Amino acid sequence: MELKIFYTEYHQPELNWKTKKHCHKYHELCAIVNGKMSVNIGSHDIHAHAGEVLFYPAGSKHKEWAAPQDPGAFYIVCFQGKLNLSVLPYKSKDIK
Repeated sequence: MELKIFYTEYHQPELNWKTKKHCHKYHELCAIVNGKMSVNIGSHDIHAHAGEVLFYPAGSKHKEWAAPQDPGAFYIVCFQGKLNLSVLPYKSKDIK
């Protein structure tokens, strides 16, 4: 499986940060390093905190928002490639 990482970013949202529902032509990973954030993907609301990783497959409509009391920060990794995951949405503990 060949994956191509083409974009990374560190994001520290402000209080009340949120996005509108959108999708991308690429896969996206969000690694939460502190605080909390939530995502709605498909019919699922997922709440994540520091040490967890969120995965959004290409073409998945999603919207994100920061926890009002603890917006935290996260790294975004955008990549392309063929994936074969049987369970989506996917959330995993960060491996240290």
